[in-house]
Amino acid sequence: MTKEQKNKWISSGVTAASMTILLLLLLFLGLKYEVPPPPPQKAIYIELSAGGGGGGGATQVNNSSQRTVSGDDVATQNAVDAPSLNSTPKTNANLIQTPKVDERSMYKGGRGGTGSGGGEGSGTGPGKGSGFGQGEGGGSGGNIGYGTGPRGYTYMPNLEIDNENGVVYVEVHVNEAGNVIEARIISNSKFPTTITNSKIQADCVARAKTAKFKKGKEEFRIIIFK
Repeated sequence: MTKEQKNKWISSGVTAASMTILLLLLLFLGLKYEVPPPPPQKAIYIELSAGGGGGGGATQVNNSSQRTVSGDDVATQNAVDAPSLNSTPKTNANLIQTPKVDERSMYKGGRGGTGSGGGEGSGTGPGKGSGFGQGEGGGSGGNIGYGTGPRGYTYMPNLEIDNENGVVYVEVHVNEAGNVIEARIISNSKFPTTITNSKIQADCVARAKTAKFKKGKEEFRIIIFK
């Protein structure tokens, strides 16, 4: 016998042994069933036969009509031993009870009263109010305009600004006597003030108010500090 044939026989034997063991396990563990089947349960068989006929007549129980079911575990009972049944059926009318009213818990009714009434009235009252207002304003206009041409002056302050490069335009309001009654800084496209130092501007306004022009008409003039 060659080695290859020997291996085949060994593998066949192992396979057969495995299948045998598997079948035995299925037989004892997986294929269980009850043999013999369980015994029947106890039962009571009663047969009642009516002896009379007709509609509402009484019935007579025949004791000889009892049937017996064979078997050790079967219990029998005849019609005489059977418990009696109440022949009067219960209806919903017997179950319904009329509730009793407890008068002590009731609210007793009463009569209410009626009434009517009306009223009217009118009234007047005094009232007063007061108020006041005031306002003031000033301005110049009318026939007063900027003066043109030479007018001359009897006194003009120093128009030079020290330690500052630029120009300050001051508008002065001159009356007919030639006195300056008001002065202010102006800056526009025609008279552009370039020095913005507030102290220098205040000094220019103060010096412009001391100017003295010759007599003439009331007008506005421009004084240039630079």
